Amino acid sequence: MLNTQQLSDFHAGTTKRFWIGFKLNGEAQDITPDTMTIRFKANRTDPDSAAVIEKTADVSMRGVAGQGYFSLSPSDTNVTPGNYHVGIELERSNGDEYVLLDQVVEIKDRVADIS
Repeated sequence: MLNTQQLSDFHAGTTKRFWIGFKLNGEAQDITPDTMTIRFKANRTDPDSAAVIEKTADVSMRGVAGQGYFSLSPSDTNVTPGNYHVGIELERSNGDEYVLLDQVVEIKDRVADIS
């Protein structure tokens, strides 16, 4: 039904860009009217408002093919290094909701201070 991609660890204060796909019964779905959101939380049970990173995917470029594009900027990822619970959810325009990704990702400390 869903994407099997895993999100890799990355360094705080860096750019992170990636595509996430959505299929039902092996078929890509048009998600252009839908909302795909990623959230990074220190604890799985934290409310969404406590997410240290929350971003909506661009579904206009390849949404017809069921793909959303996330672009996290250095300011988005400038958080305290550590392990974070990451969830990507798709809210369909018809009210259906899907969890596309649920994993723990390490945001690592940078070796050099770059300003």
